[in-house]
Amino acid sequence: MPRTLIPRNPARACIGFRLDEESHRILTQRAASLKVSIHELARFYVLQLLHDREYHAKVGREIVALQQQFIQQRVDFKLAVEALLVSAGHADPKEAKAWVEVNFS
Repeated sequence: MPRTLIPRNPARACIGFRLDEESHRILTQRAASLKVSIHELARFYVLQLLHDREYHAKVGREIVALQQQFIQQRVDFKLAVEALLVSAGHADPKEAKAWVEVNFS
C-alpha cells in the first residue's frame, strides 16, 4: 500500500510545536488554573482559532476601525500643524498648508 501524506484518520493526526519560555510559562499557569494539561489547553486554543469565524471577522473589523482612526488622526495632526504655523506667525495659511503637504505626505 503506498504511503500518503494525509493520515488515514485525521482525528489522530499529531501536531507539535515549540514555545518560547514565556509562552510556555503562561500556558502552564493557565492550564494549572483550569486543571487541564498544557497539551489539552494548547489543542483547545488551536481548534478555537481555526473554527471561530466570528473571532476572525471581529479582528478584521477592529483592524479596519483602527486604520480609519489613524487616517483621521493624521488629517487632524496636519490641520493642527497648519494652525500652529499660522498662529505663531511663521506662515500665512497658504504657506502653512503647502509646507504641511510637502512635509507630511
